[in-house]
Amino acid sequence: MRQRLLIVAALSLMGLLFAGGVSLLRSAPLFDDPPPPDPGLWLPPTAHSGRPVPLADGWQPALNVSDNSGRSGAPSLDVDRQGTVHLAWYDNSPGNWEILYATLPTTGTWTRAEDVSNNASYSQVPFLIAKPDGNVNIVWQDYGGPRGTAWQGTLLFKSREPTEDFGPPEAISVTTGFGGYPEVRDPHLAVDGQRTLHLVWAGNTAAGYRIFYARKPWGGVWTFPEVINNAPDRGASFHPRLAVDGADRLHVVWQETAVGAAQADIYYSMLSSDGTWQPPLNLSANSGQSQEPFLLVGYDGTLHVVWQDYTLDPNQADIFYSYKSPGGSWSPPVDVSQNEGDSSGPVLVEDGAATLHLVWYDNTPGNWEILYAVKPQGGSWTAAVNVSNTPGRSGQPSLVYDGRGRLHLAWADDTPGDFDIYYTSKTIPAFGTSLKQGPATALAGQDLVYGIVLRNSSTQAVSLTVTDSLPIELIYIEGSAESGGDIRVEGQTVQWSGSVPGRGEMRIRLRATVHTDVPVGRIIRNQAVIGEEGGSIITVEVATRVVQTRVVIPIVLRAH
Repeated sequence: MRQRLLIVAALSLMGLLFAGGVSLLRSAPLFDDPPPPDPGLWLPPTAHSGRPVPLADGWQPALNVSDNSGRSGAPSLDVDRQGTVHLAWYDNSPGNWEILYATLPTTGTWTRAEDVSNNASYSQVPFLIAKPDGNVNIVWQDYGGPRGTAWQGTLLFKSREPTEDFGPPEAISVTTGFGGYPEVRDPHLAVDGQRTLHLVWAGNTAAGYRIFYARKPWGGVWTFPEVINNAPDRGASFHPRLAVDGADRLHVVWQETAVGAAQADIYYSMLSSDGTWQPPLNLSANSGQSQEPFLLVGYDGTLHVVWQDYTLDPNQADIFYSYKSPGGSWSPPVDVSQNEGDSSGPVLVEDGAATLHLVWYDNTPGNWEILYAVKPQGGSWTAAVNVSNTPGRSGQPSLVYDGRGRLHLAWADDTPGDFDIYYTSKTIPAFGTSLKQGPATALAGQDLVYGIVLRNSSTQAVSLTVTDSLPIELIYIEGSAESGGDIRVEGQTVQWSGSVPGRGEMRIRLRATVHTDVPVGRIIRNQAVIGEEGGSIITVEVATRVVQTRVVIPIVLRAH
């Protein structure tokens, strides 16, 4: 993939200078100069004619959430336990670069954007996390005071409780202890089971950029930042990503060009029980540039990492994937994108059935688009499909799974003529391997027993309805339907409704009689429709063939 162009904008917004590096909006601004005020220039034009990429199905039509006269970038999504979608991004429509925030309730439309930062400095690249109780936390990069002052940076943090306003900003990074260089970038938040917030970011020190960590206990204050990779052989480090496993252990990945190395690699570390960070482990360890990692901890404790890698072609990146099962070793990286375009900015989530969902932005179609691939548990990655499919350039995807059977995706798109924030969603079954049981063959006049098994693969309870409308070949046996939920029968239709607990199952049983005049060879198809409240619908079926009655002729043995 071709070399990206880093666009540095002067304070006067005039005289653009182009130099080699990573794309502007994916990374933080240069700190010795004014922050770049123009995220609209972060994707250069494509350099090839492209090839068709199949369109994704099941995604809702994209909606322009920001839809204003300014420029918008770096969306960050999350969903709370009530199903409310929270979205933050940075935007210059207020007249200055600010952090804007909007929500989408489970029933309703997007709220009007709120200016969270609301200050005189440049506020950029937010990261948002919503706790299960609806507490919302946003951290972002903030540069300098009023225009014309020295350009330094800090991390600012705000939070709010449900139904309340955001509190005052908290400055997390400070000059003292940072070698006199307070510039910061790439913040990333996670929350553990005790509601403690954990934060990592890249900060400039006298020795160069290193990965920093701080935490904020529930009801407490931020701890003083510590450096994760502070050994003498460590090098320039950026783009950290943090995840917390089921035992509240912290895992971090980042890109780093170690001392003496010719290119950046992907490194991993874990916080030990004694409070020290384990020595960094090189996960990519190849000859190409490895950048922009993303880390996910699966429900079973498996660690999943994706990143963009230039090993196969120094001019174009591919998306690589590696994983580590609990107690195991890291797998060899595999190429997920496998295309001739430039693949960047991967984001990964896991649904309740342990299926991995991956998005990234890619110019293989001849335009920058958001591509999407899936890896079922124990299976292989599917071929990529095009989710965005817009005339403009699409990038910076943010993807979350809400635990209720829905994927939520936001990205920056300049289809309207300037960059705005687009949003879409996709319903996937949360109840996984539901099935219907019944006989393969039957006789005319025979009583049949049907069973429906609802298995919930997600971690949260789901509300389902099951409707079994018996075909004309069957007669429902009154009073035979039984289950742990609410059952209603109207004529030939049996309807069940109830809740299936997380990781649990529910069984429904009913009986019916085959009409005596059903001819031999007829296939009786008994279908049941299973629907999730506000979500997906699937159909399960049992096919039973009517067979002829066997005539058994007794054999009489005579004694001689």
